Amino acid sequence: MKKYIYILMLLVFTASCKKEKNRICEIYKNEHGYSVGTVQKMTSNPTSATYHYSYELNSISYTGKLKAYGIGQDNSSAIGKSYLVVYELSNPSNSNLNTDYEIQSEYDFYLLTNQFEEEPPKPAWPECK
Repeated sequence: MKKYIYILMLLVFTASCKKEKNRICEIYKNEHGYSVGTVQKMTSNPTSATYHYSYELNSISYTGKLKAYGIGQDNSSAIGKSYLVVYELSNPSNSNLNTDYEIQSEYDFYLLTNQFEEEPPKPAWPECK
């Protein structure tokens, strides 16, 4: 019986990862914009961690969640730090916090948006094709 429970858990985990991967890849493929997101809190379990972040566009506040899958994903040192947010222009609440690009000043944000004017950065996860 335990064997079937583990198989079911694995199937649910795999489906969840695939859904999240597709959502993130679509953001980067569609028309998108950039903002600065700050990690507010983090929750974790043995197989994943979720970064809860906030960002602002045109005086409207948005929140998002970044799921990091795998064992040992807890990185509570990210709380309070700011990173590049890539969001979908047609749906600004659909976003991805790209933790490969920490932003410490407005100038950092300016440099990144100029660097990625032609082509967006690659997401921190997943590898999109």
